Amino acid sequence: MRTGADSGSAELGRKYMKKSISVVTLFPGASQCYAGQIRELFGDLVEVYSYSTSDQSVEKITRTDLYLVSTDAFKIAEEESQYVPADGQVVEIYVGYSKEVIRRLKEIPAGTRVLFVNVTHQMAREAITQLEQSGVNQLQFIPYGPDVFTMEPTFGDDVVPENVKLAVTPDEMDFVPAGMEQVINIGHRPCTANTMIETALRLGLESVMEEKNSRIIFTLWLPEITALSRCSSAPEIWRVSWIFFWKFWTRA
Repeated sequence: MRTGADSGSAELGRKYMKKSISVVTLFPGASQCYAGQIRELFGDLVEVYSYSTSDQSVEKITRTDLYLVSTDAFKIAEEESQYVPADGQVVEIYVGYSKEVIRRLKEIPAGTRVLFVNVTHQMAREAITQLEQSGVNQLQFIPYGPDVFTMEPTFGDDVVPENVKLAVTPDEMDFVPAGMEQVINIGHRPCTANTMIETALRLGLESVMEEKNSRIIFTLWLPEITALSRCSSAPEIWRVSWIFFWKFWTRA
């Protein structure tokens, strides 16, 4: 028996031509996570393929309508051009933190020294900066992760201060050093509203958000949409963001 959700997806499928998307990241776990988020939003309207540069699965990349590429996937622009066609549409993947993660980390006592573990040392530093900008600024974060080029730890376990017993990681448990008494796995950061909206615009699927349960989507993304409208260099993205939000928030 066909459910209401199945019927809705089939109805949308009759109105839109199916699009293809390649998701390229440094590590496969992140690529699979972002691909899942895209499938959840666009459903049967898209065919999503996930690739990683670290496991060399990107060598099998095929031509698609759109390429979502993380900022750390390629070391240099010339490397990206080997896999993404010059005339291909590219959207950079930006990620953020959920309200639940922010709330949970704010509950940690002020002044606590926390090892933030990520897949690279640079990504750990960037993630810490984003957390602090999101209001988690009562902690003393220490970035930890392997070097992006050699994949060797930037410092040994003996360099981790003895009084640091708490680690936080975005689902990168394999990189957490020994000796941590507590590890908080906050999971992969989800794609931002900016990323999803630009994806919809590039594929001509912006009205899909209108026909799906976008009220929930934009309730979750409201803080990002507000920030986007203030500082984005792409006026069309934040203009559409607010149109979507207003329509669904005011719908009776």
